[in-house]
Amino acid sequence: MEKKKQTRSRTYPTRSSMRSSLS
Repeated sequence: MEKKKQTRSRTYPTRSSMRSSLS
């Protein structure tokens, strides 16, 4: 699942950071 988040990070760098924390 972390890999998927990394891919989305390119589209939403800010959101990815927040999601990473929640994850």
